[in-house]
Amino acid sequence: MESKDRYIHLSKKKIIKLLDKEQNKTPSEQPKGLWFAKEKKWINFIDKNTSKEVTGNIYLVKLNFPVVKKMKEEDKNKILKIGTQKALDKFIEKYNVNHKIDWMKVSENNAGVLFEPFFIINKCILINISGIQL
Repeated sequence: MESKDRYIHLSKKKIIKLLDKEQNKTPSEQPKGLWFAKEKKWINFIDKNTSKEVTGNIYLVKLNFPVVKKMKEEDKNKILKIGTQKALDKFIEKYNVNHKIDWMKVSENNAGVLFEPFFIINKCILINISGIQL
């Protein structure tokens, strides 16, 4: 696996089987599903910005879906990458409902979303799908 493809997932519980997660029908701050981050960036972020200790299981994640960078290329079988402020603004404009994201609609259009690098949308939403996923 090339270093550009290295993502990690942190879990307090041991993962035995991955399940498809249906998104909430009402918009929310965070989506359901597998969160992952680029290499050790999420661990470093937690260490520097919170009082939480990184414990539990660390899994190496490989994305098996193609990644697209433009919303006009959204596809249920592709992961949408949000990598710039402009792309984030377009994402929010498209999926925002009363200052929350309509993750059900996002999941209808994408296999997943990769937010890389970290973005802070507001005090309620910290996104790095860089989406939490050594």
